[in-house]
Amino acid sequence: RSWMRKLVIVALVAVIAQGILGGVRVRLNDVTLAMIHGCTGPAFLVLTTIIAVMFSAFWQNPVSPELSAAEADNKNEHNKDIEVSEVDADIYDRNNEQGLSSGLELSVRYDKRNNVFEPSNGHYVRAAVEYVGIGGDLNWIKSELEGRFYRPVVGELVFRSRVRARQLLEVSNEYIPRHAKFSMGGARNMRGYSFEDIGPKVTATNVSTTLDQEFNTGGMFSLIGTMELEHPLIKEAGLKWVLFVDAGNVYEKYLGQDDNYDLRLDYGFGFRWFSPIGVLRFEFGYPVNPKDGEEGSQFHFDIGPMF
Repeated sequence: RSWMRKLVIVALVAVIAQGILGGVRVRLNDVTLAMIHGCTGPAFLVLTTIIAVMFSAFWQNPVSPELSAAEADNKNEHNKDIEVSEVDADIYDRNNEQGLSSGLELSVRYDKRNNVFEPSNGHYVRAAVEYVGIGGDLNWIKSELEGRFYRPVVGELVFRSRVRARQLLEVSNEYIPRHAKFSMGGARNMRGYSFEDIGPKVTATNVSTTLDQEFNTGGMFSLIGTMELEHPLIKEAGLKWVLFVDAGNVYEKYLGQDDNYDLRLDYGFGFRWFSPIGVLRFEFGYPVNPKDGEEGSQFHFDIGPMF
C-alpha cells in the first residue's frame, strides 16, 4: 500500500535525522540540547514513526474506488453542513449577524493542581459570567461553570476528568448571532465528530448550489464531560498515550427543553508529545451511534492541552 511506502520513507528519514543529530549534539549549547529533550536516541526513531502513523490518516485517498471523482464530490456536497454565508436568508437575521461587541467578564478560579502544564493530581474549578453590551451593537449574557479532576491510579497512570456547562441568555429579547452560540465537534470537545457536527440543526437551502442541506443554528446551552487515562509512552521524549471518552450535547435553549436530555458519546485514543513548543496532540475519535451524514471516525491534530 502507498501509505506503507510513505511510512517506510519517514522511518528512514528518522534514522538519518537521528544520526545527524547524534553527530552534532556535542556542538550544541544547553538550550538546544534541552529542546531536543532526549530524542536523539532510539526514542527519536519511535517518536517519528508514531507521528508518521498519525499523519498517514491524511494520506489516504478519501474517494472510494467504487465511486468516480465526480460522484464522490456530489456525495460530499450533499452530506456536508451548509456554511453561514451560504444559508438561505430566511433561516437567520443577516442584518444582525455582524456588528461590534464589547463586554466584561468576571471569573473566579480555585486551582489545586500540582502542575499547570502537565497536571497529574489535584482539582480545578472555574465559574465565570460575561456581559456583552457595554457599547457596541450586540447584547447577551454568558455564564460558565467548569470542574477538572486529576488523580494517579497506578504508578504513572493518571485519571483525568472534566465537566463544563455553558449557558447563553438573551437581554431584552435581543438577537444573538450565530457565531456567539455553541456547537460541538472537533479536537477541543467531542473528538469523535467533525467540527460543528453537534448542535441544533435545520434543513436550509444553499444559495450557491440551491441544494437542501443541514445548517447548525447553534444552541444556547452546552454540556460536556470527559474522562481520560494518560500514561507515559516514552518518558525521556515527553511522549504519552491516552484513552478517552467524551459525552456532551448542545441544546437549543436550555437543558431539558422538550424533555431533551440526550447526550452524544464518543471514545478514542491518541498520543501527546509534550514538546518545547507546547503539547502536540494526535487523537483518533469514534462516535457512538452516529447520525446520517456523520462520519464514522475522526483524526485530530491540535496544539495545546485538552484541559
